[in-house]
Parts: sequence; structure tokens; C-alpha cells
Amino acid sequence: MGDDMTEDETGTVRTLVEQNVGEDVTLEGLVDELTEMEAENGQTIGRDLGRLVGCGLGMVVGRKVGASLGNRLESRFEAEREADEDEETGDEEGEKTREQLVRERVQDAFEVSKEEAKEIIATASSIGGGEHEDEDEAEQSADGGEDENEQSSEDEESESEQSESEDEGETDSEDSKVELDQLSNEDLEALANDLMDELDQRKAAQ
Repeated sequence: MGDDMTEDETGTVRTLVEQNVGEDVTLEGLVDELTEMEAENGQTIGRDLGRLVGCGLGMVVGRKVGASLGNRLESRFEAEREADEDEETGDEEGEKTREQLVRERVQDAFEVSKEEAKEIIATASSIGGGEHEDEDEAEQSADGGEDENEQSSEDEESESEQSESEDEGETDSEDSKVELDQLSNEDLEALANDLMDELDQRKAAQ
């Protein structure tokens, strides 16, 4: 231990010697005290190194975990955004495909150009709307004509009934005129009563 002793150890030995001046000091006691001091210093150094290493590892692990979480969140947001954009584009493409199919069918049926097919579709839609309006007007006019026809037919029926009743009255009066000479007084009274009853019924009906 003599040649390899460093300056720190030399100072420590001096301190121990100075502390133990006047006491019975042996070589073994000095060696034991030096060993204890080195062990204490090693423990403190180990604790400090452990703390530094732990802090470094914690920082590294925290950075990696934070970066992975950030990447996951960012990828999720991007996936949701792309899904929304795909839905919007899908709806627009669906509408376009319907229009294109109609135009292509018109184009194939009439063997015309794209612009002419568009004009045909536009005119067909406008004609369809006009036909619906014409149909509504025709239905309304037909309903009005039916009402007028029903009213006129009812008027004609009432007139015919009145004329028939008048004709029946005339025929009855003619028959009565013809047969008056042949009827007895009782028959004449019964006939008069019947005529009065018929007149009362007509007045009540009117």
C-alpha cells in the first residue's frame, strides 16, 4: 500500500495519525479505518451514479413513450380525417355516376354527342313538369265538367218528372170528363176527395 497510495489516501492517513496521537495505535486499526472510509465513499458514489443513471433512463424512456403516443394519436386523427374525406368524395362520385349513366343511356339511344344528350335530358325534365301541370288542369276541368253534367242531368230529371205528373193529371182529368156522365153521385164524391188529396200532396211536396 506504500508505493501505490494516492495523495487523498496520504492525507487520510495523516488525519488518522493526528487524531490518534497519544493513543495506542496499531497498523491493523489504521487499515480497518481506511477500509471503512473507502466503503462509505464508494456507497455515496454508487448512490449518486445510480441516481444519474436512473434519471437518464427515465428521460430516455419518457421521450420514447411520449413520441410513440404522439404518433399513435396523430395517425388516428389522420385516419378519421381521411375517412370523412372518402365519404364526402364517395357521395359526390355517386351523384356524378347517376348523371353520367343517364347521359350515356340517352347518348346510346339517340346516338348523339354529350352536349346534345344533356340538352335532351333538360328538355325532357321540363316537358315532364309541364305534362304534370297539364294533367292537373285536365283533371280539374274534367271534375268541373262532371259536376255540370250531373247538375244538368238532375235538372232534366226533375223537369221530366214534373211533365209526367202534369201529363198524368191531364189524362186523369180527361178520363174524368169522359166518364163523369156515367158516374154516380157517390163515385163523384170519392173522385173529388181523391183529387183534393192529390192536390194537398203536391202542395206539401213543393
